[in-house]
Amino acid sequence: MTDVKLREYQSFNRLIKTLTRIVGLWPKSKPSFFYRSLPFVNMAVCMAIIYFIMTFVVINISNINVMTKGLGLGTSFMNTILKIMCVAFNYKDLVELHETLQPLFDKLLSDKQIRELILPKISGIRRLSSVMMHLIGLSILTFILKPAITILHRKRLANSTDFSADLSAAPAIYPWSINSVNFYFFCQYVFECYTGFLLFCVTTGVDSLFLFYIFQMMSQLRAMSNRLDILTMHDDYVKVIADCVLKYQKLMRCRDILESIYGPIILWMLLTSAVVLCALTFQISQVEHVTAGHILLFVGYTGSKMLQTYLYAWGGSILTSASEELEESIYATDWPGSGKLRFMTSILIMLSQKPLVLTACSYTVVSVDMFAMVMNTTVSYFFLLQTMDEKTK
Repeated sequence: MTDVKLREYQSFNRLIKTLTRIVGLWPKSKPSFFYRSLPFVNMAVCMAIIYFIMTFVVINISNINVMTKGLGLGTSFMNTILKIMCVAFNYKDLVELHETLQPLFDKLLSDKQIRELILPKISGIRRLSSVMMHLIGLSILTFILKPAITILHRKRLANSTDFSADLSAAPAIYPWSINSVNFYFFCQYVFECYTGFLLFCVTTGVDSLFLFYIFQMMSQLRAMSNRLDILTMHDDYVKVIADCVLKYQKLMRCRDILESIYGPIILWMLLTSAVVLCALTFQISQVEHVTAGHILLFVGYTGSKMLQTYLYAWGGSILTSASEELEESIYATDWPGSGKLRFMTSILIMLSQKPLVLTACSYTVVSVDMFAMVMNTTVSYFFLLQTMDEKTK
């Protein structure tokens, strides 16, 4: 059973590494110039597609139904560029985080008993991350395949490639116009496919990397709790407590790095997720004839945004929960009645440490309550949009 979980962990690790390395966001101690330049090239690409989409939004701002088509996707690309910026500008801290947690976790894996304790938790994290990846992939495919489906449909009807149709995958307005399948169309389509690929790799890679580090930190806390649970007066308790204090200080530093990298991402997600979910819900409510494409887009896009929000909120909660379990294990060592001054002093040092609580830019605590707040805000925005739409009709 443990070997199966170990392979599952290794598979999850390889997947995250692949997704983030493709876009230049995996932590490397000695990255090449090309590798360090890749995130900035991708930022430029994202800025371009955001400009084209927001042009579409501004031009159609009086038509709420049309405007929301671009608003949701434009916000998603803003999320993408923010994630690239947060990782790229804090790259040295990310390398420090990785080089701190990975050796500690590898040491845990070398102990069979500890391995059996920590690895079962990887299944839930990996499944949730996998579902998110499939939903994001589904939503991206629905708009990437739209021009291809349009071409095949028109060619079947007219047997010609010269026609005026919506050949843009994204709801965007470009400085040029394309009315037929030609070289310029293929250049634009390749650009849109690459932006969709970027959206997928950055979103799934960076979000899963957050969960990956949360899992490693949580595993350290659980291993420390287990060590304190079996601690006796005959053990070298000074060494055990000193080791726990040292590891906890390292984890606090890792928590600070996570907040500096992911704090702006989580705060932006908190502010925009409700807008995106509201826009998608409003958009589907305005469709008179719902097709399979509409359903796939709604399920994929809405499901992925909800799951993204939940994963960050849940990640903060399970880290705090593991920290609280460690505190309970410290109290359970029966230190007040031990009669050993050095032991009691060591325990007091551990109790003086603050619990590991993630915050988003010191604005809000990252917990499942955050997810409930986003859902409530989404409902409020939806009814507001409906009221505005009724007034414009």
